[in-house]
Amino acid sequence: MTKDVTVAELQNDLPRHLADVSDGVTIRVLDNGEAVAQLGPSETDDDFFAHLPDPALGPLGDWMPPSLRLGWDPVPDLIAERDKYR
Repeated sequence: MTKDVTVAELQNDLPRHLADVSDGVTIRVLDNGEAVAQLGPSETDDDFFAHLPDPALGPLGDWMPPSLRLGWDPVPDLIAERDKYR
């Protein structure tokens, strides 16, 4: 079932219209008689956004990423690359 509401009606009674959407109604939002948006029930049962993520496992503390063990110092090359464009 589709129901047309104006932007003003939607603003004035948003909770009721969202309850209608929860009941399976699709709402077409009209502005000056022209459809500008559509609100409808989710097409999936995915409740991914309905839950907050789990808290982090703990502080990173002194954790450092593993060394790349390049065998050479990249800093002079980075400085030279930077200086090329100055």
